Amino acid sequence: MKKMFNLGMVLFCGFTLVACGSSKVSNSDTSTTENKIEEKESSSSNDETSTSKIKIKSSPDKYTHYVKSYVGRNAATCGSKRLSGEMMDSYGEESLPIIFVSETGELVNSENAKDYVVTSQNPEPNTEIKLTYAKDEDGKEYDSLVESSSITEIELTVKSVEKK
Repeated sequence: MKKMFNLGMVLFCGFTLVACGSSKVSNSDTSTTENKIEEKESSSSNDETSTSKIKIKSSPDKYTHYVKSYVGRNAATCGSKRLSGEMMDSYGEESLPIIFVSETGELVNSENAKDYVVTSQNPEPNTEIKLTYAKDEDGKEYDSLVESSSITEIELTVKSVEKK
């Protein structure tokens, strides 16, 4: 299903380029478009200004996911703020907390995240995340109830955005 969606998005973007009067589309233009689509799909936010050039591996199944690249992004676009006030990002059926730490070592709360840009992250992009799903009393695996995850949080080092 995900492959069909990806193919549909690539075709849609291709038709959009043709409809907009693009007279020549080179292979590099096509690969750039596909990379932008993959970056956008791998991000739970709508941030299109990510400066990351790392291609994140796609998930082969519901058990395996890969850490996204957050470096260069505004901290407020690195996930979504939950009712608890905590910033989290989704990896399959699991939501991992995002912890913001300034370059001086101070914790930054999600309220001020828009004033910061990500300079580094731990774990690194493309680090494998393995999910284990809970099972019912008959041993049948639940579709959306994660029992454990190989990574429990994502720590992002941030620096203050210069205001003009």
